[in-house]
Amino acid sequence: MSYFLTEEQELIRESVREMAVNEIRPRVMEIYDVEKHEQFIRDMQKRFGELGVLGIIAPEVVGGSEMSLSALLAVQEEVAKECPELALHLMLQCAYTPALMLMPEVGMKWCPKVFSGEAIFAGTMTDPAGAMNHGEWSEGVVKVGDEFIINTTKNFCTAGDIADVLFVYVQYQGSMMGLVVEKDTPGVELSLDPTCGLTAGFTNISFTDVHVPESWTCDMSWWSKDGVPVMGTVGGPASTLTASVCNLGLMEGLFDRTVEHCKSRTIQGKPMIERSDIQAKLARIKVKIEALRAVLYDAARLSEEGKPNMELVHCAKVMANDLGAPVCYELVTLFGGLGFAVETGVERYYRDTLGLAIADCTTDMHLSSLAAQMGFPGAVNAAF
Repeated sequence: MSYFLTEEQELIRESVREMAVNEIRPRVMEIYDVEKHEQFIRDMQKRFGELGVLGIIAPEVVGGSEMSLSALLAVQEEVAKECPELALHLMLQCAYTPALMLMPEVGMKWCPKVFSGEAIFAGTMTDPAGAMNHGEWSEGVVKVGDEFIINTTKNFCTAGDIADVLFVYVQYQGSMMGLVVEKDTPGVELSLDPTCGLTAGFTNISFTDVHVPESWTCDMSWWSKDGVPVMGTVGGPASTLTASVCNLGLMEGLFDRTVEHCKSRTIQGKPMIERSDIQAKLARIKVKIEALRAVLYDAARLSEEGKPNMELVHCAKVMANDLGAPVCYELVTLFGGLGFAVETGVERYYRDTLGLAIADCTTDMHLSSLAAQMGFPGAVNAAF
């Protein structure tokens, strides 16, 4: 967590931590079960709503709390220690749902429902041509009278199979456009897409002649124009940092479990934790965790102060991606064969860090964006 939380933020973090240990930890394996994950997520969505964290950064007029980005990150970090996939789900409910407020009619209808825990939101961004390869997207929508008609397919939509309302990203007349679709709208078809890590949450969604009123659409050319991602300061810090903090919490959760294992596991009559090589390994991993924390929360505080530093934001995501898998590998192997047994609840951290490596774009895409932010000649945002 950030070491600079206010008293109010710290109280929220502590309440979420208590909930995560007492309610998420005993049921965590349900999220990886395609038969149980919907009920698990809906139960947790309701609890998040009761704790008041779903609208933590949203305006009060739609049921939000108007708190800081750091507060959201601290909440996600605590959830990710127990269940990284649920933390990613929380990110989508908190950091992306405010996009609904670009359309007042939609925002007033759906934001209060999501923030109370009554409904679930999902975004459908990843086109078959690639999430950020906007120049290769086909135009998935046409305008007829005062309606737009969607014909497109989206992949890897987190929580798309259980969401009540979908935010659909499409290319229209060369620029990005957003449309809101309720899941029971005719022409919407869903299918699970099992992948490595974060298994239960990815969904393929096809839209066939789906009609959307113009008032349920918004122009997003500030985010992508003429097929090229703009990805300026608007929206960038929140989405990227909330994705990054999932890996921070994941590493901390596995680290804490590993330390406890090394205290209880003996080698030649002595606890593993007393070996100098084990101590050095754990200490080095602690350095990596704290380095990521510092960059991540520094970027968040700058954004809160109206001085967003997108270079630092991209650095945080690159660090989260680059550190996640190696750190988890080192920690899992300290359990020996038990580290790869599903029953111990350890190997899932390693699987999840691989899934998180693509959340809010891959390392290479963020390096491309970082190069653009640094002004390198010819560099383009997320061009990889």
